[in-house]
Amino acid sequence: MKADVVRVEEAIVIEKPRRNDKRATLMITGRDVDRQELSIEFDAEQNRWIFLDSFVIEDRNKEEYDNNPTVKTIQFSMLMDGIWKGTSSDLAAEVKRHTGYTFSPQEIGVQIPKLVPSLWEYDTISYSSTDPGNRKNHRFEQSMY
Repeated sequence: MKADVVRVEEAIVIEKPRRNDKRATLMITGRDVDRQELSIEFDAEQNRWIFLDSFVIEDRNKEEYDNNPTVKTIQFSMLMDGIWKGTSSDLAAEVKRHTGYTFSPQEIGVQIPKLVPSLWEYDTISYSSTDPGNRKNHRFEQSMY
């Protein structure tokens, strides 16, 4: 039995974390081209992919951060004494009271690790947690360095 050998000299792949994501990474590699990873976004109005430069990406990331109801709630909580601590359930209740958005404690628990780098980068808010039993306690603290 003879096996067929397929040789690929160039490859272009579009990678998206989730199927319905508008943003993706276009990865290009090949024998005659340098390896590249480019940020792209699907423009539904024009029905095509557009390239995003680093400034556009940073602006959109900051805009998403500024509009995030959980971030707004954490920022608001920092105004009193610079510290907020509690469980995911506590934070979900605070988000609902402060912004009107409803998240389950599980959704809050998924959001927090994704928000931690941006909280520090944009607002110098540090994060730590403890896990006594089954209830994880979150602590956000405004740094004044």
